[in-house]
Amino acid sequence: MIFDKKFTTKGDTHGTGLGLDMSKNIIEQKLGGKLTANNYQDGAVFNIKIPIAN
Repeated sequence: MIFDKKFTTKGDTHGTGLGLDMSKNIIEQKLGGKLTANNYQDGAVFNIKIPIAN
């Protein structure tokens, strides 16, 4: 849900909702990694896993 295009909590006048969608696409499609998010206390924890190049 938060990784969907145009998802924002800032309302119509602030933000475009493209940042997390673009980040996920770059990490997963270009780098072959994984981007996930989990609720944690009063915020969120983002995990980025990127394979090590040999």
